[in-house]
Amino acid sequence: MPVILPRDVRDVRLEPEVDPASLGQLLKPYAGADLVAEAVSTAVNNLRNTGKECVEVMGRD
Repeated sequence: MPVILPRDVRDVRLEPEVDPASLGQLLKPYAGADLVAEAVSTAVNNLRNTGKECVEVMGRD
């Protein structure tokens, strides 16, 4: 399952001086108020597909 980190802590995990054990506090449920679900092609289900059809929203003109 992917982890969504808020922008203000996104780079903390990459800092070499950070104790890896302390990173667990970043793993908490994401509120998700800013997330939007969009219908996309079933092409996203196959890792071999890398074209624009994987990110184009279906049903938009």
